[in-house]
Amino acid sequence: MMIFYLHDSYEKPNLRRDVMVVNLLDGASIVLSVVVAHISEAYAGCFNMIILCTSSYVMVSALLMGTAYLLFYLGFIFYHYETPIGSSPLASIHRVFIAAIWKLNFKFPESAENYYWKDEKPTGLYSRREGTQLHLLPHVPSLFRFLDKGSIIREESDLSQEEQEKNGELCTVKEVREVKHIFPAVYLGLTFLAYSLVAACGDTYFLLQESNLNKKIGKFTLPVSFLFVFKSFVRDVVTLIFWSFRLTQQRITILRIGAGLFCAVLCCITAWQDELHRLGLIKKEGVLENPDKTLSLGIWVLIPQYFLIGLMEGLAENGLEKFYHNQASKSLQNFGMSFSVMVLGFGNFLSIPCVLIFGSWFKETINTSQLDRYNLMEGYSEEQELGDNIKSLKAIKEALRDQFDPIELVLSWI
Repeated sequence: MMIFYLHDSYEKPNLRRDVMVVNLLDGASIVLSVVVAHISEAYAGCFNMIILCTSSYVMVSALLMGTAYLLFYLGFIFYHYETPIGSSPLASIHRVFIAAIWKLNFKFPESAENYYWKDEKPTGLYSRREGTQLHLLPHVPSLFRFLDKGSIIREESDLSQEEQEKNGELCTVKEVREVKHIFPAVYLGLTFLAYSLVAACGDTYFLLQESNLNKKIGKFTLPVSFLFVFKSFVRDVVTLIFWSFRLTQQRITILRIGAGLFCAVLCCITAWQDELHRLGLIKKEGVLENPDKTLSLGIWVLIPQYFLIGLMEGLAENGLEKFYHNQASKSLQNFGMSFSVMVLGFGNFLSIPCVLIFGSWFKETINTSQLDRYNLMEGYSEEQELGDNIKSLKAIKEALRDQFDPIELVLSWI
């Protein structure tokens, strides 16, 4: 609802400014959520972080959140406290990258003994490339093969292997492989850029489309908040269906993501047609001369858009989180939700340069803008992205069926 507040707060309306502010705030909140997740995992612990965040909310809404705070504390006696492990998924990834960067000038070893296996057995966990060079599995793009060097033992060092590990100079093979295993999810996340732009529209442009629409359905007046409730209901129903029927296999998750991206294309097409119709009525019924006039078109016309947004969120977003969870090692699985949220956060930041690039389409208000063109551009971008995504998903599905290395197959399609 922030978009309405900004739109009504300034004496002179400016659609571009309002949209950029909303997306910047949404993007910043997403980044902060990832930071909070990192602090919770590495230092504070989940329980302490919940107390801290809840305390902050109490300051904002003392009565309502104070009651929730009290109920939360009543469950304290049933809580089993776990000491923070001193590391988080982000810290583990950072550790591997730093250790590898310090050894960029090292050559890849020719013997498995030059890698720091610690308590792990090296059988079947590496392959040879370029003759004698030994690389750790799974395979990643050549740009990131240097990560293997993070676990190369520095023979000339005066420190023991355990001391090198403690100082962050050396990682175990297990740690390196865990980081490399999330690359399929990262590549899949890159195909969500256009999708994240569509998702960002749900809180900005799509909401503003209700301007001048007839909100009465019979004797009832339909509030704008109904669209959010309806979207959330559809998303939760889709999620519940997949959870209830235990549809968590990787092949089904892959199809789920593809279906969600297809819904994003349909959402853009629907929004484009609705906006064409709405802009036509605005000119025909004289709304430009009388901005407070109500159109003959009802708000129900926006329901298909929000139905499709709910579908695509339930299918694609939750599917991406599940895909990450299935792909990542146990130590990195807690980062699944943060990873999914971070991917979608790119859409909020990416929409800002899009508004500037296509600035001629955006005027002072939604009624004088050409949002139909923007929706059409998004639909085309999403359709192109869907094609790339299907190739990646097909490669992963092939890998699961034939039990080959999924990363190697995905990269062959990119």
